Amino acid sequence: MPDKKSIVSDPIELRTAQEYFAAFEEEGFLETFKHYTGGIFHAEEMKNWSSKPRFDGIFFWYCWDEDQVYVAAEYRDNFKFDDDLIEQYQPIPSSEIIECTNLIMSSGEKEWNPFLTVFDFEVDVLLGKNKNKASNSVVIQPKVNEFLRQTEGKNLCEVGFAYMSVEDGQDIGRSYLLEFLGNPDLEYISYHFGFDANDSPHGLRLVLIARDAQGKPLQNKIKTSDFKFYMINGSRPPRPR
Repeated sequence: MPDKKSIVSDPIELRTAQEYFAAFEEEGFLETFKHYTGGIFHAEEMKNWSSKPRFDGIFFWYCWDEDQVYVAAEYRDNFKFDDDLIEQYQPIPSSEIIECTNLIMSSGEKEWNPFLTVFDFEVDVLLGKNKNKASNSVVIQPKVNEFLRQTEGKNLCEVGFAYMSVEDGQDIGRSYLLEFLGNPDLEYISYHFGFDANDSPHGLRLVLIARDAQGKPLQNKIKTSDFKFYMINGSRPPRPR
């Protein structure tokens, strides 16, 4: 079992994110995902979640809906995740859920390419006028089941979710998730699919990027090029180390 410090939902270096994005394309998952590489949430609801006193984290459910692959986000409170039972314990959608309605494609009308250089992260994303869509477990669960059916045997993820926890980072006196959601300039959250073969059978990596009202990535206050942008990753299920 890996050290729990290697499982944190922590800031991700730009170089590592680029490697994830490139591998996702190189492994042919763009075709598997019908060229959907991510989506955009309006951040207001997640910021409201983070202000609740019992907030424990967010489930990001992988959904397959006909020719679309996207992520639905679910608020969780009073919840503790058992890393030791990741394959045996399969949580199900249960409470507040929002669906992303603004999707990012690798080609076509919503083209955005995050695979090349630092400058690609500065390109404005196409911000649709659609707000997040309210949903529930009855709607989401079949889509999660279909995701698992469509990706079976591809070493992407043996569970239908990524979970980011408030606890991650608190061993050093901070919560990376609360820090991410607490940025006063945060208006949109874009998520992007990546892949790391070293994480098999949970190779699918979800990278979140904080964006301002114009869709531009928010700058980190950490004065290094590797942490130039405000991004987090490292969700559970755990990564083998």
